[in-house]
Amino acid sequence: MKKFLILVIVLIVVAALTNPSHSSHREKIKATFKEDNPLISAVGGGEVYTRLVDYHSYIIYSKTTLDDETVSTGIFGIVWVNNVQIEE
Repeated sequence: MKKFLILVIVLIVVAALTNPSHSSHREKIKATFKEDNPLISAVGGGEVYTRLVDYHSYIIYSKTTLDDETVSTGIFGIVWVNNVQIEE
């Protein structure tokens, strides 16, 4: 039981230390946006889109949202981006 508790504490500390920053989320969102929307991205649409998202840090993980919908989630230094398609 003691080893398990130590392992959990170590994982929490590592997650907190490697929690992706706002800029990490922005760069990953911008790259994904460029792949999904190449024409809009060519005129700076990805930069505009990343400026609209709100960053939320929860110490061991973080996320960005736009209109109460999660755009990206990050933990252990990795950022996953949800669909960033522009609605017509």
